[in-house]
Amino acid sequence: MGAVPIVESRLRDPDPSIRFAAATALGRLADPASVGPLLQALLAPETELWPRFAQFTALHLFVVSLRCDHSCAYCQVSRVSADRTRYDMSEETARRALDLTFRSPAPRLKIELQGGEPLLHFERVRQIIEDAHLRAEVEQRDVEFVVTTNLALLDDDMLAFFRAHGVFLSTSLDGPMIGL
Repeated sequence: MGAVPIVESRLRDPDPSIRFAAATALGRLADPASVGPLLQALLAPETELWPRFAQFTALHLFVVSLRCDHSCAYCQVSRVSADRTRYDMSEETARRALDLTFRSPAPRLKIELQGGEPLLHFERVRQIIEDAHLRAEVEQRDVEFVVTTNLALLDDDMLAFFRAHGVFLSTSLDGPMIGL
């Protein structure tokens, strides 16, 4: 028995969490055109799964650059030297990612900008935040931003931009215990 029939059998499970997981998995395993109507029926606003689905798609991660100005041995992110721009997200990709993000039914969206080091491509970070704010205003939706950064490149201009746009910064304070 192939993977799709096994997953399809889970669509009849009495547990809505199992049905939701099966519907999500089918979207990855089968032809999206054939699964679309099934997912729409399972996730229609009048179904018991809708409240869970509406919040399920609230968080969206954008990897704006694979470049990093550090080379930490413990980092799980692919590292590419800081002098190579071919590993940065393009403006077109950013716009398409925002289109996908705003298709989410979640009333409040969260966009987390990651890397590598996203501040190495601050131009794209700025574009994504400004475009998303404009779109959220037009669609009357809430949007929140988090930039995950090592803080090494953070300057006063970036900080002022983040403050003006209500952007949260996320970092980790780790490394060798020198002098502790």
